[in-house]
Amino acid sequence: MPKISVVIPAFNEEKHIRAGALEKIEADEIIVVNDGSTDNTEEAIKKAMSRDERITLISYEQNRGKGYAMRQGALAAANDTIVFTESDRQFSHSDIPKLAQALENADIVIGKRENKHSIPNRRRMNLFLTKLATFLATGHWYHDPLSGFRAIRKKDFEALGLHEDRFNIEAEMNTKAIWRGLRRIKYVPVIVTYHSKEFNKFNWKDAKSLAKYLTRAVFRRA
Repeated sequence: MPKISVVIPAFNEEKHIRAGALEKIEADEIIVVNDGSTDNTEEAIKKAMSRDERITLISYEQNRGKGYAMRQGALAAANDTIVFTESDRQFSHSDIPKLAQALENADIVIGKRENKHSIPNRRRMNLFLTKLATFLATGHWYHDPLSGFRAIRKKDFEALGLHEDRFNIEAEMNTKAIWRGLRRIKYVPVIVTYHSKEFNKFNWKDAKSLAKYLTRAVFRRA
């Protein structure tokens, strides 16, 4: 098993972190990026750090978005195998080693959400349109292009030259991976658990921004 750096963006996730979002993570390093939270997320992370020396905190005052937080976490990672996951407990930490193991024979590994009926209707529509637009842009059909649970080698992540700061980051990873020759995409079946109001962070403004990015990608202007 390779050494694993887990990167976890966090924005106003005090409740989930106090409920165990940073516990029982099977990894060598845990990098939590406090993306300008306005609640007590940073204090909750620091409390978790006092119990687990593997946790490193990156924190800044202004909210910059999930994509920016992921890039900052990846930049700080000490290991070549990076697993990105969410801070709201929607994915099981027990699946992290499975993604890392699958990466040994892949360029990118995505946690494929098996219980898609649990995904809010708005997100399911975004998911289908993203699949279609990504196929038009790359010729590759992603089975779960918006899953935030994924593994990639640090050198490959950096080579993608990503610049999207917010929720477009997964779509940008998908398109640029194919364009740059990272075509070995594998999937690990996972179960997603949405907690109360989790999906509200992805709003209509974010959906509009995603649509604009995918339109640019189809015309190779992303």
